[in-house]
Amino acid sequence: MGNIDKALSLFDELQKFGLQDEVDLHTLGAVIHALGKPSKETRERAIEITEFLVRIIVSRYQEGTAKLSTKSISWVFENLIRLWSKQRGPEGTSRVVDIIAEMESLDKEYPGHFKPTSRTYLLAIDALAKCGQANAGEEALAMLKKVEEPTTRILASALSSVTRSPGRAMTKTAESLYQQILERYRNGDRSASPNGRTLTTVLNAILRAQDPRCADRALGMLRQTIELGRENVGDLAPNTIAFNCVLSGLARQKSSVEAMALFDEMKTLRTSGFDSAPDAISYACVSRAITSDPRKSTAMQQMDKLVAEVQSEVENGRLQPDTRLYNTLIKSYASISRTMETAADTANDLLLQLEISTTGDKGTRPDVLTYKFVCEACAMSRASHSLKRTEDVFRKAHALAEKGVIGPLDCDFAYYTVLALTRCGEEDALQRAEGFVKEMEATASKLLNTRSYNALLSAYANSLDPNKVARASTIFDRLVEMKKSGQEKCGPDTCSLNWLILAAANSFDDPLRNKESFETALSNFKLLHTAGADTKPNILSYEFFLRACHRLLPSGETQRKLVGKAFEQCSRRGLVTGAICGEAAKSDLPMILDALEQIEVSGNEATGLIPMTWCQNVPHRQRFRKVSLVRSSNVED
Repeated sequence: MGNIDKALSLFDELQKFGLQDEVDLHTLGAVIHALGKPSKETRERAIEITEFLVRIIVSRYQEGTAKLSTKSISWVFENLIRLWSKQRGPEGTSRVVDIIAEMESLDKEYPGHFKPTSRTYLLAIDALAKCGQANAGEEALAMLKKVEEPTTRILASALSSVTRSPGRAMTKTAESLYQQILERYRNGDRSASPNGRTLTTVLNAILRAQDPRCADRALGMLRQTIELGRENVGDLAPNTIAFNCVLSGLARQKSSVEAMALFDEMKTLRTSGFDSAPDAISYACVSRAITSDPRKSTAMQQMDKLVAEVQSEVENGRLQPDTRLYNTLIKSYASISRTMETAADTANDLLLQLEISTTGDKGTRPDVLTYKFVCEACAMSRASHSLKRTEDVFRKAHALAEKGVIGPLDCDFAYYTVLALTRCGEEDALQRAEGFVKEMEATASKLLNTRSYNALLSAYANSLDPNKVARASTIFDRLVEMKKSGQEKCGPDTCSLNWLILAAANSFDDPLRNKESFETALSNFKLLHTAGADTKPNILSYEFFLRACHRLLPSGETQRKLVGKAFEQCSRRGLVTGAICGEAAKSDLPMILDALEQIEVSGNEATGLIPMTWCQNVPHRQRFRKVSLVRSSNVED
């Protein structure tokens, strides 16, 4: 028989002799020791017996009928805690915490006899680290404070618990514990050096914090570990996963310079023995970091260099690519295609590389996201050939989705295609875009949403089409019909109504239609103030309507009255901007000058400040209180 079977058999024999009075405590301890390593099948029985025997030992100690050394008592409880800690889940962890609390309570009653030892606390903290409960970190810290001289091993276990607990305080504590471990390592304590998993866990905890500089903190911690890792590469050196954590954080923080420097350092350290070879995730993180600021002039050059490196590493067998990496690269090119004309071409080239790949590896074939990001890159480009290519990419993706080769398309595909068609610069661009929408209504209506219709409405509103108001109104009516027919993703919103107002405002070149156009602007402006939550007026609503008042109405009392009422509504909503003041001033400059604060006049130019309450709901990046207005000669000082 194994030890556990012998222990169970011995327990049955001892019961015959009366465990409460006759059996020596050391014998009971021996049984507990034998029960310390049960199989999964006998664990519950072992816990049950050990709990029973511990109760007997404590009871006889309290009665004064038998004594055990402090070391023996701690050892008995240690065995009980070890058994419970192997019971995964909240029940086992909760019982471990209760046993520690019982020992602390007994120690108050019998000072120096039941005090938990460092090893006892370590077992409890280990159990908390494995349980995954939200309060595990707080429980572990409370126990850690009671350990007089915590070892590095205890600090590491507490750190594991803390990093799994939410909250900024827990993150700060994790950093502090990790720093203590590093300091001990510097001083020669190598009993429990933090491994790669511990470092990654701490870095992830820091990067989850709601701190705008969390990536810098994570980078600082990584660099400290790197320096210590140089002394003992096999013991402490960060691996690729740890580097990737920080690269991802730097990409979110839009710190492209730091990300590129760390990426280069990864490759350098690899030659020094570090397990830091960049993988597909590394290249994807760097790609996101490079294009985190699409306006950066060097983004295109850096992306081209990165893609060339990826292709070289793949050819040499040092990098295993996957579709996710290529999608990230293409998405990065899409984000800079607005300012870099050739970005869309490179995105399309990457798609072609995936399509003609002969590796047979499903992981490197284009999927639905690949095609969507290429559509986005082409639609956002300023190059006419890229804009024209968008529809071709859409139709290819749509055919593949119909065959089940890639996943189903979403509404972004139709939106990018409509947007590209309206921007391609050809004479029949708007007609082709409208024709595409009608085709989708008939054959793939689920791919249409409000955004697609708004792209078409915006294009007509800003076009030179003399019938822009009628065309925009017709498209708007079709959007309404789509909603009524059960298309949940379709339905007018604030932007839809804004484009109708702008279309009317931009039709001022036909005086014979001014009255009709203004009625369109006014009716939709009123609708914004009376419809549901989806169509509340925003900054552009007031700006476009005030423009319509100036362009479509004759100067006079009616114009000033409507402008004044609209401006009053805008100020009550806290949406006044410099552009709105400028549009209103074209119709009624004295009213705006009376409304602004700290007016200063110099020649024909007047400046003032928008009252703070009037612009309190304007986004911060648009909130410029100072306004400059040009005064016409017929306005009195």
